[in-house]
Amino acid sequence: QCGGAVSLAPNTTYLNWQDFVATAWTNNSQIATDRSLMQFDFSLIPGNAIIDSAFLYLYWYPSTSNIGHSTLSGSNACWLQRALSSWNSNTLTWNNQPASTATNEISLPMSTNDTENYPNINILPMVQDMIAYGNYGFVFLLQTEVHYRSMIFSSSYTSDSSVMPRLRISYHITNSIQTNLGIESICAGSSLLVPYTAVGTFIAGNNFIAQLSDANGAFIFPQNIGSISSTI
Repeated sequence: QCGGAVSLAPNTTYLNWQDFVATAWTNNSQIATDRSLMQFDFSLIPGNAIIDSAFLYLYWYPSTSNIGHSTLSGSNACWLQRALSSWNSNTLTWNNQPASTATNEISLPMSTNDTENYPNINILPMVQDMIAYGNYGFVFLLQTEVHYRSMIFSSSYTSDSSVMPRLRISYHITNSIQTNLGIESICAGSSLLVPYTAVGTFIAGNNFIAQLSDANGAFIFPQNIGSISSTI
């Protein structure tokens, strides 16, 4: 989801706002500061995933309601900061926008031309924080909110899919096996059930093998006591 917050209309909600914009401008001689929020759905990422990389792609587009990139009064460098609480694009306003943190914030440098795209933005530390502390998306704002500066990209609500924001995340899952016998002793020659939980991805033809250590608990020369062919 994407949303916008405008200081000049602090209680107004902007539904399906096509602009992902950070700007400070004037409207009828009144100064207006705009910020934007964006949240990607992480629900398909397994809970035990280890995030290897995260790259955000933002694309300029010809907005009909906001000026494009502008450095009229100075640098339009911006921040991407992690939002700290939940929000809803259907109710978001300037007055109820979530707080954000500067921890692992991402700096977008001043634009070099009026239609510049910002691909391959490395936001790995921020995504790792979202996985660890809660994914509430991020806030987009000017580093210096002084009027006549602006940076604008397409939001996810634009009709042109070629310029929609994209987030590419790569991750891996570490395989692990946990066992819990729940017993302290067993008679020689008795059958032993070894319950286990396998986490990760195991290829077809995989064999799980239960091994017995020596009397000192070492597995230098373990004894195989059972096996099962399974991928789960």
